[in-house]
Amino acid sequence: MTPTEQVYNAILVALKQLPTDKWLEVRDFVDFLHTNYVSRPSTRRRFSRFAGVWSDEDAAQISKAIEQGCEQIDASQW
Repeated sequence: MTPTEQVYNAILVALKQLPTDKWLEVRDFVDFLHTNYVSRPSTRRRFSRFAGVWSDEDAAQISKAIEQGCEQIDASQW
């Protein structure tokens, strides 16, 4: 039995030990997890549509600008 199957079976055993009125709470929690971790596209898929938008040269220029300007604080602007 795989570790995933072991966890699945342990969840089923624990669920069967709960009163049936608590099963709705379990379902709500599983729905929450599904909505937040399964239904949403992964970050990789969300950002993959931007792949190739910048050339390597553009990306290097942006990286250089960030390094030069983003860590400097102008105290007079506070």
